[in-house]
Amino acid sequence: MKSKSIQLTTLIFFLIFSIQALAAGGDPNIIPWGFIGVQVLNFSITMFLLVFFLKKPAKQLFASRYAEYNKKLAESQKALTDAQEKKNHIVDTIDNFRKTKGETLKRAEHDSTELKNKMIAEAESSANRIKADSETKIKIELASAKASLMDELLDRSVETAKDKMKQEIKPDDYTRLKGEFVDKVQVVSAQ
Repeated sequence: MKSKSIQLTTLIFFLIFSIQALAAGGDPNIIPWGFIGVQVLNFSITMFLLVFFLKKPAKQLFASRYAEYNKKLAESQKALTDAQEKKNHIVDTIDNFRKTKGETLKRAEHDSTELKNKMIAEAESSANRIKADSETKIKIELASAKASLMDELLDRSVETAKDKMKQEIKPDDYTRLKGEFVDKVQVVSAQ
């Protein structure tokens, strides 16, 4: 089909030049059939030679172009299909995100509430442990202070008693008490 259009174009091209040649010379009332015949013969030979020599390369050229265009068309169709698949995948992913957005927010809110409650429970547990430790330390310190006060009170009482005994007990009473003490120690050691 393409070769016929080339042939037709070439024919029109030669006819236009032959008409100019006719218009350029001679009497306009006389038709130069001989000259036209030579031109037609030259044109026919030229066309035959062109068709004979260029038919096969032209067919090959157009066949290769046809194959190349079909290959490019197949590649573009494949690229279009791949792009459509990617677009569909992206649209599905976006739809999935939209659908699960509320669910994800609820899950995150629930997880944050659980974490908050856990942190509060841990803080309360730590506070109770610190309070119990403090109370225990206070009791120990209080007992220690009581014992210390008792020791000090006893020491002062003994000192006061010694002073009072020194003032009230006379040397004779002292000797008598010593003797009684020794007697009691002997009785206890004998048992």
